[in-house]
Formats: sequence, structure tokens, C-alpha cells
Amino acid sequence: MWGTFAGNRLKPFGENKRGLMMGNFTTTRILVLLSGWLAAFASGKDRKVDHSYSPANWVSSICLPDDSDKVLVHKDGSLFYDYKSGAPIDAAGFGLTVRGLIDGELKPTGQSEYSGKVPIVQNTYLRPDGVELTVEVFRVAPPRGTFADSTNDIILISAWNGGNAPVWVTPRVVWKGNPNGRKFFSPDGHTATGSDFTFGAVALDPDQTYNVSFGIGGPASPDWPTSWLQAQDIKYQTVDWWNDWQYYGNITLPDGGMQSLLETSIHNIYQARIIDKGLPAFRVGCCVYNGLWVVDGSFILEAVAYTGGALEARAGIEKLMSIQKADGSLYYLADYHKEHGIALWLIGRHAILTGDKTWLTGMWPKVTKLAEFIHSLRLKGNGLMPPGATDGGVGGPFDEFSNDYWNMLGLKYAVKTATWLGKTAEAAAWQSEFNQYWQAFESARLKNMQKDAFGNDYLPIVKGGGGFSPNRGQWAFFHSVFPGDLYPEGSAFVKGQMAMMEATEKEGLPFGSGWNENGVWNYLASFYGHAWLAQGRYDKATNVLYDFANHSSPINSWIEEQALQVDGAGGTVGDMPHNWASAELIRYVRHSLILEREGSLHLFAGLPVEWIKAGGTVQVKSMPTSFGEMSLKLVSGDSCSVLSLEGPTRNPPDTVWIHMDAWKGTKTAIPPDAVGGLRTFQLCKSGITRLAPSGTGSEAGDRMSIRVHAASVTFERAGRHEVEVFTLAGKPVWRIQGIVPARYDLAAALTPGLYLLKVKWNGRNAERKILITAGAH
Repeated sequence: MWGTFAGNRLKPFGENKRGLMMGNFTTTRILVLLSGWLAAFASGKDRKVDHSYSPANWVSSICLPDDSDKVLVHKDGSLFYDYKSGAPIDAAGFGLTVRGLIDGELKPTGQSEYSGKVPIVQNTYLRPDGVELTVEVFRVAPPRGTFADSTNDIILISAWNGGNAPVWVTPRVVWKGNPNGRKFFSPDGHTATGSDFTFGAVALDPDQTYNVSFGIGGPASPDWPTSWLQAQDIKYQTVDWWNDWQYYGNITLPDGGMQSLLETSIHNIYQARIIDKGLPAFRVGCCVYNGLWVVDGSFILEAVAYTGGALEARAGIEKLMSIQKADGSLYYLADYHKEHGIALWLIGRHAILTGDKTWLTGMWPKVTKLAEFIHSLRLKGNGLMPPGATDGGVGGPFDEFSNDYWNMLGLKYAVKTATWLGKTAEAAAWQSEFNQYWQAFESARLKNMQKDAFGNDYLPIVKGGGGFSPNRGQWAFFHSVFPGDLYPEGSAFVKGQMAMMEATEKEGLPFGSGWNENGVWNYLASFYGHAWLAQGRYDKATNVLYDFANHSSPINSWIEEQALQVDGAGGTVGDMPHNWASAELIRYVRHSLILEREGSLHLFAGLPVEWIKAGGTVQVKSMPTSFGEMSLKLVSGDSCSVLSLEGPTRNPPDTVWIHMDAWKGTKTAIPPDAVGGLRTFQLCKSGITRLAPSGTGSEAGDRMSIRVHAASVTFERAGRHEVEVFTLAGKPVWRIQGIVPARYDLAAALTPGLYLLKVKWNGRNAERKILITAGAH
């Protein structure tokens, strides 16, 4: 079965290709005006993703979405299986570790992903005699267009003689622990036994490569390849599977490092997910936080909706709410009273984001019970929350404010959703409740204000301070700024709080603000940066975005908390990949480009100056917002740039702000365009020119006016079109032309199989692979 191959080196790691995509698009209202475009370059900044604050050790996930068997890859290339609950994220914390290597002293020279989209991990090493070792590990993906729970992994080992004399190499795979039913497949087709499989010594001349493959299979392992080259074919099948995965592609950035980080964050979330009783259960991590809590989950589910998974996010919300009791209480964590306000925000945010009043009406009994339970808690707390748990470096129960921040926020959203549904009585009652709550909070806030060592006015999270440093446990305060919008821009209270936090910064992030008082809480950066964004400090928010990004590992994942670079390897807290962090990167990028604030829409508020250099493209396709779906595309040139916008039209915002001098804090208000549809503008230093519409489709979404669903193709707008279908070998099997809107049922014309679909429409071209099944008719 498994074989060896000796020859020259293959093409570079990560070399792959991706075809064009087609999808749905709905034309909507557009709004635009920009100025001062070229002033960006005066700052001289050149922020980039370089992982300069990376933790000393890291792991990453290589399993498929929803796999039941979670597997991680360590910095040294080891595969980790069967996490031991409560253990650290290192070799000692797992029931089985497996590693491919060669004999001799090896110096690690790097680790990388195939790409941000493809979680195939490569480690490289150098032996003193010039031999370069490459070890690639990946989980086998099913054939394109299908899905199956996979437990089959492949290790590819390549040894290249980069020296000037012949050498001997002996590849090996070693493992430690209990295989737990897994099988190890050796090159000769036999199941390997023991804990050290040796492939045998091979002599290599200079510039010669020796390649071997090794498999780790679950109980239902498929037929394994019979040669190393076939194992390579399986790798590229896996590459294609990930490149075609449906949740990529609606955000495109000109910064390759940030784009890669964004894509890895998306697949990290789905890799940790499981299917539980038919419902998707999104999880914070694969190991330490192998569950979903209300606050973590709420932001993860918002990020899922942003990347095209609105229905999956909805299922996650329904699963999250399934533990609510008859009295309205919702406790995943003891004394965590804030979970009720968080759930109110989550339900309201999702309903408004998707524009689905029917779903919200179905959830309304749960909403009402949540609001009623918050009222009962306030009765126990004399107008505020009773003593409760804080989190983020502060335990409890304490008489504290984090629960108040979130429950005020939740009541505010309850008023918003009740008003949206026309439930005027509930809206009025909850508004009254909120007003009373706010007065009680303000009274307590004024009594508890303190000054830090720098003279900044701040509110300690625990009343009286509780012996904690000013910045500990302040995470919920940031959420009260955004998404809560509890304070007006320029609030003196918020300014003092932010100045207090800014004074603690190290490595660009607040220091000692979580459980590790001698480190940084990585994704707190997003809470912190969002607060700067909401308060109009766009330059600061952009700096924090990059500092957050650069605390990720070289293969784009975060641990929850970590020591500073100068402190070395010690002081890590939490899981990795930590998917609240993954979600926060997605949210941060989205809100930097499209941000809702109350009834206003802000575009490009946190746009980094580096993203508008000549040749750069920023694109967002079919993004759900509070006001409806919208798309935008911004293409920058040497002296002028072109902006295309579509949407939103479902519920037009009161005001639209376009920020193109975000680093200066300037913005322009634009009234909604009453006509709607696509609008394109040329933006130059001298001014703005509105370009005539082309009438050939969406520039903002960059999609044809085509829907490809199951085995049908629908053209939704008039225009000349041509549809051709080929076998994968290139043989034409079906073709049609038309000039009016039309729908074609391919299942009626084709036998089951995999085909290549090519479409031409109004002078534009696209192609994709389609799978016709026997039940597609």
C-alpha cells in the first residue's frame, strides 16, 4: 500500500489555484462620498501582520469541520490526540502523541500553514550535514462536494540532501500513549506495532530527496494510497476541499497577512464545532474550553453570521437557549447574572441582523422571561444586580458592576426588539425599567469612582476596589461601550476608563487585565479596540487591531492569555486555538469596514491606511447588517480610487457616515439614496466623480446576477447568457444560450456525477464544479 519515492523536490508548499465563484446577490440602496483620499500616506505608517508577539509555544487544529476526533499540531510538528480534561495544552495533556522525523540531530527551522484557508501544517528542520527535513501533516478530506466525519490523518516526510556529499537518512514515526482504537499504516501495507516505526536507512546523493508517507486511521479508515505520490494526490484533494469550502470569500483584504489570519479564524471556529443531537454546537475550543458559554458563544455566533452562516448561528442560539428554566433564568456559570442580558442582546442582534421578525416572534416568550428575570434580580440587589461572578481576572461573587453593564445592555436591546415588533406595551415597560436601572447605576458609579496612579478617573469593577488593580475585570465595561452604546461619543466617564486602561499597555495591549496579572489577555484587545472605534479614536483602534493580530501564533491562532515576549515561555492561560479570539478577529475586521451605531451606519471607520495603497482591493460581499444586506468594493490606484456600493435597503439607516480620513477622525454624513442599486464613484485628491452605471451586474459584490442552487442555475436579471457543462476530462455534455431571465434544471439533463459548469453572462465569465446526485431531480 504505502510506498516510497526518491527524486527531485516538488513544487513549493502552499502553491495552489482557486476558481471563480458564483452566488446570490440582491441589488439595494447605495450611499457614498469621500474626500482626502491620498492624505493617508502622509502618516508614514506601515503596519503588517508579522506575529511579532507570538506565544513561545502553540498548537493549531487540522481536523475538518464538525469532526468528532479533534487533533492538534504542536509547534514541534507532533500530533496531539485525546485531550485529558483539565490538563495543559502540551504533550503531557493528551492521551496520544505522534511525530514524524528522521534520525540525527535536528534543528527546527520553521512551521507554516499551506494557506490561511487550508489547515495543512508543515514543519521544517535542518541536520548538521545539510539534510533538510520537511514533515507535513493533515487530515484527509472527502471527495469534493461531499462531507464525512473524518478520523484519518497523513504524515508526509521528505528528506533532501542539501549538502555536497552522500548521506544516510532513516525516517521514523514515533508515538507515545494509547492509540485508543486508531491504526498506524506503514508503507508496506501492514499495520505498524510498538511505538517507533522505522522506514529503513536510505543513501541520498547531493540534491536527492527521499519521500515516505504514514497514515493514522480511525475504525472506518478508507483504502490507503499505494505510494507516496498517491498520498500527495490525497493532499491536493484536501487542498481543493478547503479552497472550495463555502464559508470563505465574503471579505477580501489587500493585506495578505490579515487575510490569512481572517481565513484561519473562520475555519478554527468550525473545526472546534460538533453536531450534538442534530444541532451544531459551536465550542470555544477543542480542549480546555470544550463547551459554549453564553458570552463567548454570543460573539462566536455573530461572527458565524457575518461569514455566511446565519442559519447555523441561529441553530446555535436555539441550542444555547435550550437550558432556560421556567422562571426565565439562564445560568451556564453560577452567579453569572450577566448571561441574561447577554442572551437578550444575542437574540435581538441576530433577529435584526437577519431581518427575521417571524423567528423573533417565536423566540419572544424566552425574551420576555429573560427581561422578567433581570427585574427579579434587581429586586434582590436594591436596583442593581445582587453580588455575582465577574470573570476576566476577578472571581466572586462580589458586589460588582460587570453584571450591571451587561444587563443594562440587554434591556436596551429588549426595548429595541419590542419596538421593532410593534409591541409598544412591553417596549414602554422595559424602557421604564432601563431608566430606573440607569439611575441606580449612575448613583452607584458616582459613589465608587476612584483615581489611578496617573490621575485618571475610573470605576473599579468591584465596588470599593476589592483589592484589585484598576484594570482587572474591566472586560464588560468595554462591551457596555460597544456593542452596548450606553454612552455618547466623547463621554467623560468613558474617556477616563480608556485612559486608565491605556496607561497599562504593553506590547500594544492592556497588561495584567485578565487572570494572568503578569501577561496580556489576547482577545481583550478586540473589546478594547472596539471601544476606541465607537468613541471615534479610529487611529488607535487600527493600531490595536494589528497588535491583536501580532499576538497570534505564526500559523494564525491565539491562546487566551500569555506572558510578554521578554518573559519567555511561561505564563499561559486557557485553550488554543481559542475561538472567542477567532471570532473577535472576524468581528474586528468587519466592524472596521462596516459598523452599526444605533440608527447610523459607519463605513471604513477603522480602515487601515495600508489598505488603500495603489493596487489594493477591499471587498465585502453580501454582508448582513442591521439595515439589510450590503456589498462594497474599493479599488485603489496611484492617484484615484473607485468605490462601488450596493445596499442596504431593508431598513435604511437614519444617517450614513463615510470615513475615509479615519486616521484623522473625520467623516461625512450622507443621506440615503432614494433610487437604490449599484453606484460607482471615482475618488481622487481633487474630488469625486460619479461614474455612469454599466448595467452589467454587481461591481460591489463582484458576482453575476446568477443563483446556482443544488442542480439548477437561475439568471435573475435580463441579459445574454450561455451555460456550458463539461465532464472533468473536458468533454462537453450540455449547452444552452438565452437572452431573458431563465432557470435551467441541470439534473433533468445530466446523469449523476461531477461536472464543470461554465457560465457567460453580459460579457462576464465564471465557472465552478457541480455535483449531480440521483436524488437531485
